[in-house]
Amino acid sequence: MSTEMTSLAVLSEPSPGAAPQSSGSKFYGQIVRYKGERPVVHTTGLSRTALALGVDELYGGDVWRGTLIEIFAMMVFMVVHCAIISKSVTQYPPPGSDTNLYIGIGHFFLLGFFIICFAAPSGGHINPLITWATVTTGHTPVMRGLLYTTAQAIGGILGALIFDRFTHRGAHEGLQKAACSIGEMPAGDAFVAEIFFSIALLVVAYGIAFDARQGQIFGPILAPLFISAMLGLLIWCSGGLAKGYTGAGMNPIMCWAPNIVVGGAAMDHQWVYWLGPLVASLMHAAVYLTLPPHHKHLYDESSKSE
Repeated sequence: MSTEMTSLAVLSEPSPGAAPQSSGSKFYGQIVRYKGERPVVHTTGLSRTALALGVDELYGGDVWRGTLIEIFAMMVFMVVHCAIISKSVTQYPPPGSDTNLYIGIGHFFLLGFFIICFAAPSGGHINPLITWATVTTGHTPVMRGLLYTTAQAIGGILGALIFDRFTHRGAHEGLQKAACSIGEMPAGDAFVAEIFFSIALLVVAYGIAFDARQGQIFGPILAPLFISAMLGLLIWCSGGLAKGYTGAGMNPIMCWAPNIVVGGAAMDHQWVYWLGPLVASLMHAAVYLTLPPHHKHLYDESSKSE
């Protein structure tokens, strides 16, 4: 994929307050972009603001299909995510073992395979960080971004409940191991760490998946695996920076869903895991839009030819 700056279609012969002729919003937020465009709903009578927000997508089936797929993908992802952490903490507990190394390796395979599987039908976000980042850079229409974030939250809760159901031995014994915690790290420091580890993940995602030239080099197989490798690296290096600190979340749902099911003290400092990725998305977008890649014209040309 490449670097389109806005999801708003160019309007022809605009009339006051409405855009009677428009091809509608376009979704360029797929982590892997395949040849050809997604179905576009041709709508009339929508205001410029509605088109800019991607309201016209609500009249077609593609955005709803993608939303349902994000629910399903996040649900299954959450179950396996919790299993990876629970297994790693149980079999390779600290301080005798580098627990986060095993968690990172597990997520390298998990995320890479899931992006490959779900990039075509929904874009393969499975993470509000990716959704928010692609919204702020104009790759994903705002309405689709809101639907995807809601879908990811629903899927995350369902996945956490399912995992808790078959590992519930006592006080959420299995799910408790997958809950995020800042431990003894000050909340402000954890917030800063969350921002910059999230930015690091976005840098790789955009440098590989949203770069017109890099996409041609790495293709639909290697790009997801490079992104998942970066996630695994960040999980490994961020864990244990302070006593009890489980590492950067880089995905608000991964920390929110298990923690909300466990409840109690596990819900402390949830703002770190939500506000950190949001600020990271805004900071990344500021750089991306102010200093756009010099190869942006490659994307513009390919979009015109499709």
